[in-house]
Amino acid sequence: MKRLLAAAVLALGLAGVAHAAIDTYEFAKDADRERFRELTKELRCPKCQNQDIADSNAPIAADLRKEIFRMLGEGKDNQQIIDFMSTATVISCATNRPSPARPRCSGSAPPGCC
Repeated sequence: MKRLLAAAVLALGLAGVAHAAIDTYEFAKDADRERFRELTKELRCPKCQNQDIADSNAPIAADLRKEIFRMLGEGKDNQQIIDFMSTATVISCATNRPSPARPRCSGSAPPGCC
């Protein structure tokens, strides 16, 4: 009985995680849907950095997808959205742009400093 209960709890927990990663957006035009797909594939997740925000399950990536959807609805062009995302996340989040230069640490810098 305990095993059955544990399996049920585990199954429900995993179903909630899988469900949380799905975003559903209604677009007025197919062109906006395609632009959304292109932008979310181009922009990197500020938390994951090696993953685009289309594929990231991080909460910040979900927030950025919502923001892109909102900005598309306002009629912003792709460059305005990319510029906003780069400014809003304080890092260059576009995959086709070089990352900002980071200072080099000396051997005496505390861990996590650079």
